[in-house]
Amino acid sequence: MNKLLTTILFAGLLSCGNSNEEEDPYKNYTYEEVMESIDTIDGVKDYIETHLNYDWEKFKDKSPDKSNDSFEKNHLDKKTICIETTYAVASLLKGDYEVINMGLDGIGINHSVALVKNNKGKYACIEMGRYYDFIFDSPQEVFNEIGKNYHSYYLFKTDGDEYIENDFKIDLEDLIHEI
Repeated sequence: MNKLLTTILFAGLLSCGNSNEEEDPYKNYTYEEVMESIDTIDGVKDYIETHLNYDWEKFKDKSPDKSNDSFEKNHLDKKTICIETTYAVASLLKGDYEVINMGLDGIGINHSVALVKNNKGKYACIEMGRYYDFIFDSPQEVFNEIGKNYHSYYLFKTDGDEYIENDFKIDLEDLIHEI
């Protein structure tokens, strides 16, 4: 059952992102131009949907001791995995919203999503292929909605700076909450 669920989940992820180069409005942008031009949630969603593709090969080869690629590299390669997508959201929305990275732990499967908190204290959730508007009162509510295949979650706060031009690893000192 777990193998079937994992296959279905990742088949969906493979379909995430842009498969048509002509529809990509960011194909001629440098990563700096992307950083300057996007500062809204709608802009972030559009960028993820039209420019980035899920990198299945990188995901299969991922181990905890490997670093994640920078925003610059993801933009140039047009490929990303979920944790890199959450850091991209933090980088692009820097200063405009509070962004928290939610790591989801499951049996044989892990995932990351970006939680975006607005000035009314509500949370939205952005990930590859899905978006939930500002309807959640807490990270726990987000987990209750999207975490059905996971047994726990943890939260990392970041401003995204460390990710823009440098590969990165998750630093346990940035852990702010674990359930």
